[in-house]
Amino acid sequence: MAKKINFAQIPSIMSIPNLIEVQKASFEEFLQKDVPPEKRKKQGLQAAFWDIFPMSNVDQTLSLEFVEYILEKPKYDKSEAINKDITYAMPLKIKVNLVIEKGTRKKPIIKEQSVYLCSLPCMTDTGTFIINGAERVVVNQLHRSPGVIFEEDQEPGTKKIKISSYGKRLYVASIIPYRGAWVEFEFDNNNALFVKIDKKRKLPASVLLKAMGLETNEDILHLFYNTETIHLKTGTSHNVQKITSSLSGKILACDVVDKKTGEILAEANEQITLELAKRIIRAEISKVEVLKFDPSINDITIHETLKRD
Repeated sequence: MAKKINFAQIPSIMSIPNLIEVQKASFEEFLQKDVPPEKRKKQGLQAAFWDIFPMSNVDQTLSLEFVEYILEKPKYDKSEAINKDITYAMPLKIKVNLVIEKGTRKKPIIKEQSVYLCSLPCMTDTGTFIINGAERVVVNQLHRSPGVIFEEDQEPGTKKIKISSYGKRLYVASIIPYRGAWVEFEFDNNNALFVKIDKKRKLPASVLLKAMGLETNEDILHLFYNTETIHLKTGTSHNVQKITSSLSGKILACDVVDKKTGEILAEANEQITLELAKRIIRAEISKVEVLKFDPSINDITIHETLKRD
């Protein structure tokens, strides 16, 4: 062994610490490879499986329960992985129970089986991974903490705040979960609200609301706006003209249906024009439900968003 010669004039005060100990210890805690399955803590791989399992079908007759995971020895060692340009990895298997329910009075059937899941890259003694024959390292990075974030929307390349056509400041919002896709909200210049899930193509936010159970425009409008019912009592031509002018400009909270023919004269969120008001009166509609809506006072976001849905 070669003798190490130190030419430094200043004596060292302390020994150099193990700079890769953090990475190695973190990976060992993630795997818990040498810990018996029944003593593994809820962290790393164990926590991931516990969060996902059990899985069940729609009618709850079949369920898949997690028992333990098994880490086998790598097929190739480090030098072979480098020479053959392959990944230095170990097979990951999980042992699961398939529970088949046969009714409330009968005992369920339980079938246990080990399932190959994937090949998990191994860390070398120097804290590196060998991916496709190349030695690589994992660099610690900062990431945004989970939560809900609101920010003012700025013009690209400037610090100027975006202003809508209604003169209102525009904002963006992000929902960052512990695990899963990010949900981002943004406005356009007409105050319509759009959503992007996992940085994919943006959609009107009303599509997300409908996916969450608010199936129709009526449901969404009733959730965000107050409504009023206008009774249409015609008679003289003077009353017809008065009712027509009072309806004009209002926004419908519900669909207007001709009871005689079943035809939908107008849909919820549609703005009533003079021509539409005359059609409603000619169809002898007794009452219509409209929004108590003043753009100068009420927020127009939902109304504008539904127009683009």
